[in-house]
Amino acid sequence: MNAYVKQLRSVVPAAALVGVLVAGGCDKKETEVRSYSAPKDAPTTAPVAAAMDARPVGPAAAGQAAPQGQAQALPLTWTLPSGWTQDPQARPMRVATVNVEANGKKGELIVTRFRTGGFGSIVDNLNRWRQQVGLPPVKDEKEVTPEKAAVGGAEAKVYDFTGPAAAGNDAKRNRVVVVETPAGDTWFFRFAGSADLVENQRGNFDSLLQSVKFTG
Repeated sequence: MNAYVKQLRSVVPAAALVGVLVAGGCDKKETEVRSYSAPKDAPTTAPVAAAMDARPVGPAAAGQAAPQGQAQALPLTWTLPSGWTQDPQARPMRVATVNVEANGKKGELIVTRFRTGGFGSIVDNLNRWRQQVGLPPVKDEKEVTPEKAAVGGAEAKVYDFTGPAAAGNDAKRNRVVVVETPAGDTWFFRFAGSADLVENQRGNFDSLLQSVKFTG
């Protein structure tokens, strides 16, 4: 090996000699090549999104409209009275909207659902319904005594507000049914329209509520 090095020195500059020795190897031992098995990355678990309980649910909450002319699927079943048609257009904060038309007058049934306790105080809701028909607010919910009913096998409270008739306009009326289910949801069925329309269609409204079955 020394004679080989001397021969190289005679023809190869010192700086280049180092590279030749490294490349060619000046030791009889073979360069050891060790293989290592790199550990596989641990599987990544995607975080589970927390459920947003204080919000309406169903297709309307998702903001997806049903195909044109087709009513959206609902987390309940019911039987709509004659002349009552489910609006296929999804609306913010609503599970469903049902259009009601009779004797040339129009109204609507608005259905929403929240996790119980996630919709504000009951007095705030009472005052909103009262304001919609032109009635003054109340300071305490005890000032309003609801009727009792049952919807989908659950107890319900019925609030009924009729406002004053304005010049040239019919008096407005809100008949609102509030249902708390064992699943922890609070449903609101608000039938709104002119006072006479709501009264004339009250039997149909009650019939619809009796047909309700909560499915989701």
